[in-house]
Amino acid sequence: MTGSISQTATLTTIASLSSSDGIDPSGVVFNAAGDLIGTGNGTGVSGSLGAIFEILTNNGTFNPTPQILVTFKGSDGQNPFGGVVVDSNGNLVGTTSQGGTSSAGTVYEVAPSATSATGYAADTTILTSFNNSITLSKNNGDLPETGLTADSKGNLFGTTNSGGASGFGEVFEITNTSGVYATTPKIIASFPGVATENPSNSLLIDSAGDIFGTTSSGSGGLISGEIYEIGAGSSSITVLATFNGTTTTINPTGAAATPNGAMVEDSKGDLFGVTTNGGTSGLGTVFELVRNGNVYASAPTILVNFNGTNGQAPKGGLLIDALGNLFGTTSAGTSGSSAQYGSVFELQNNGTSYASTPLTLASFLGGTAGFAPESSLTVDKSGDLFGTTYYGGPTDYGTVFEVTNTGFATTACYREGTMLATPSGERAVETLRAGDLVITHSGAARPILWIGHRTIDCRTHASPTDVWPVRIHVDAFGEGLPVRDLFISPDHAVFVDGVLIPARSLVNDVNVVQMPCDVVRYFHVATETHDVVLAEGLPSETLLDLDMPERFDNAPTTPLQSGWLTPYAPVITQGIRLERVRNQLFATAKQAEAVS
Repeated sequence: MTGSISQTATLTTIASLSSSDGIDPSGVVFNAAGDLIGTGNGTGVSGSLGAIFEILTNNGTFNPTPQILVTFKGSDGQNPFGGVVVDSNGNLVGTTSQGGTSSAGTVYEVAPSATSATGYAADTTILTSFNNSITLSKNNGDLPETGLTADSKGNLFGTTNSGGASGFGEVFEITNTSGVYATTPKIIASFPGVATENPSNSLLIDSAGDIFGTTSSGSGGLISGEIYEIGAGSSSITVLATFNGTTTTINPTGAAATPNGAMVEDSKGDLFGVTTNGGTSGLGTVFELVRNGNVYASAPTILVNFNGTNGQAPKGGLLIDALGNLFGTTSAGTSGSSAQYGSVFELQNNGTSYASTPLTLASFLGGTAGFAPESSLTVDKSGDLFGTTYYGGPTDYGTVFEVTNTGFATTACYREGTMLATPSGERAVETLRAGDLVITHSGAARPILWIGHRTIDCRTHASPTDVWPVRIHVDAFGEGLPVRDLFISPDHAVFVDGVLIPARSLVNDVNVVQMPCDVVRYFHVATETHDVVLAEGLPSETLLDLDMPERFDNAPTTPLQSGWLTPYAPVITQGIRLERVRNQLFATAKQAEAVS
């Protein structure tokens, strides 16, 4: 089923939810197998107060019938508005806004199970039940409406909309020790009210461990939300910026109001997000909070004023791609003279500024195609975007959708000088031409259809960490793997343990290290189908079709091979298999150190 499309993007409904699947879904995420996991805030099944569902995939094709993993009963939580996180061990962790021992919400975990037909345990393990105690000094929070955020150590962070020391909400942490979560939340900070109150969205944690988030109100309800920061190791809440709608003038001209969804950060530390209300038309905005050094601007800059025609009321967070382009959803709007029930949009970055008008990639037209995408998007390695609609589908309980050909920029390439195996010996990638043969991992000789090249000035790039090459040290995976240091882009995948793993997921600052540089020249080779060749002796991928050849400096003038829709092997960015490979890298590094 296909909706209305702008340019080349294609919107497809891949699953529709029924009364038992978890109605009114709150977004989806990928597990290590490439299946989609999501939550529904309620179900039509008697006694069920929400569910976790899974949409299975088989070689890239999704099963249109979701399977139920867990149904909530109240005692173990209810109404899981925040979706789930898949941790490095494959556990599903999330929050319910209500239920639990005190009916104040829970943090739960669902473990993988080799003996279960679904692959997961049939019941949740409750990590925390919030208590909403009348004695505020003993109150660990109430109403955790948003999802969790994991830091680099696997600790989980979230917010409660109310409760805490003053009753106005808090930021909490569930610590992870050797893969085991604590059952008592650590209270990071409590909101005092009056000045700032009611944290309303998921958190952003930067590389320094600083926490960023937004509130839905502040100053005793006199303003329409704030951006705040909690420094690493601190319990102090610093208000960075205020949204200036008021209780008497909810949407003053040009004023953004009611931030929604998690914010994202670019390489300069600028913060980006959306507001559901406010702006020149009162229909919502996209904003940027600029950072100069360690100092943030005193007020957000409005990048987009939604006016109905270009969408309205964005409620989900943003995604940012390798080129600094922003992607998100609006929950409503109009398209010309036709009713529009939400959209997927892109806000393009031209290198020095953002376009003032969003590019509509897909419009939802209601009915069985679904409408009102209210949650954040998820992106796969190919740049396809996935999300949920709150309503629509044959039974009007919501849908799961995919948008392909989005232009979402990933960077998957070989650095200039990389040696690839050919029947006549190794050759530098930049010396190869279309028609030359390369040796694949299976031992076959396959012709090159096309070779792309691109030069990137990392000094002016919106997100340099997305384009700096990753250096895989000689023998990192064992003797001769690779035979020399291999330099590839962060999203370029290597083939190990039967799966494809992007280089950025393997960085450990020991024998897989990202290398800052001013300018880098990348090359990529395309064969008839997606395959694995030998780069510096290490199995590594060829071009996958949605790596978008047009992003290269020598973009082809005619369409290339259209059959690269199936990856050579599953692509993973988290889970047990990834951790096994990362442990292998550490082990080989220790062995090399012992020998030397």
